[in-house]
Amino acid sequence: MIRFPYRGAVAVLLALLTISPFCQEIKIEKIELRGNDRLNLDAFGAMTSLRPGDAYDEARVRAEYAKVWKSGLFEDLSVETETGEKGIILIFKTDI
Repeated sequence: MIRFPYRGAVAVLLALLTISPFCQEIKIEKIELRGNDRLNLDAFGAMTSLRPGDAYDEARVRAEYAKVWKSGLFEDLSVETETGEKGIILIFKTDI
C-alpha cells in the first residue's frame, strides 16, 4: 500500500486554492452585436439567455449560438471572444 504522508497538507492547500482570487470564475463582461444595422442588442438579447454577469461557459455559448442560428434570421453568424477588463466580451458577428 502506498501512503502519502502529506495528505492533510494537500487537502488544506486545495481548500485555500479554491478561495483564492486566482480561482474565481470568469464572467461575461459584455455582449456585442456587430455587422448588423436592423436588429438592436435588446432584440438580439431576447433570442438568447446569455447576459453580462453570467459565468462564462463555452458549452453554453455554443448552445445559445446554435439556438440563435436556428432562428433562421441570419445569413451569416459567428461568435468570438475578447478578453475584457473584468471578464470575457462575447461578440456576435452577423449579416441579416
